Amino acid sequence: MSKPIALYFSPIALTLAAVSAPGSAQQTAAPAPAASAATGFAVGAKVVDTSGAEVGTVTKLDAQTLTVKTDKHEVALPRTSFTAAPNGLLFSMTRDQLNGAVEQQLAAAAAKIAVGATITGSAGGTVGTIQAIDDQFVTVKLASGAAVRLPRASVGIGANGPIVAMTVDQLEAAAKAAGAPPAASTTPPTGK
Repeated sequence: MSKPIALYFSPIALTLAAVSAPGSAQQTAAPAPAASAATGFAVGAKVVDTSGAEVGTVTKLDAQTLTVKTDKHEVALPRTSFTAAPNGLLFSMTRDQLNGAVEQQLAAAAAKIAVGATITGSAGGTVGTIQAIDDQFVTVKLASGAAVRLPRASVGIGANGPIVAMTVDQLEAAAKAAGAPPAASTTPPTGK
């Protein structure tokens, strides 16, 4: 199963959601876990939009988020975006709007993982640049000139672009262990 997408809203979007979802503006804290089932906040709960149409089903919940599975995506949303209602948990977006928002975020993230993009490591420093991308792998050119192939799923998007959960030293060791040759030069030959 794939990891749920975390969808984040701007303060404006949350304000609009609070205005359109009765009672959510007054909700200042998430219900206590013991009270969750009694208030409708439970795994398996139906999520509906303001017209009563189904948005999806709750598949996971914690003190801060609800994970909702729509017909296309599984997405973690702020718990404060929901209000208990007689016919399910009320959410201000329709299923199509939520799916569209998730697809926009996925497309924006995919666009940031591109040849030439700088990758940040787990220690926060630059580890290299993306040299090549295919369906399964991302090849990263390290500062040493070595290239290392990483599974595409291991490259994520952080606040400053592509990230990987390894340090420069770990990537250099992986490249050395794999016997990686230096990355191909991007400068043309001198013609000697």
